[in-house]
Amino acid sequence: MGGDAFVGRHLCAELVDRGHEVTSLSRSPDPGVLPDTVETTTGDVTDYDSITGAYEGMDASVNLTALPPLHEPRPGTFHDTVCIGGAVNSAHAASMTSIGTSR
Repeated sequence: MGGDAFVGRHLCAELVDRGHEVTSLSRSPDPGVLPDTVETTTGDVTDYDSITGAYEGMDASVNLTALPPLHEPRPGTFHDTVCIGGAVNSAHAASMTSIGTSR
């Protein structure tokens, strides 16, 4: 999942339609579901070091990290690692780049 999953691909298309340059981050990018002008990058939000470079030179970031809707969240499980830890990692990585310092 990531920028090329269900919500991400539609958001990417909308942003492109509005004239934005877009980069989609995903563990396993599938450029075939994105507009041709969307750049893809590989990273895993549960692995901070794998995503830090993805935020360089960006103006904004949208975190769409999620697990499938049938996944039953339980505290202290993979759900926390992905949804909470992934959001924390993403926010921290963004804050360490121009996104976090330009405003």
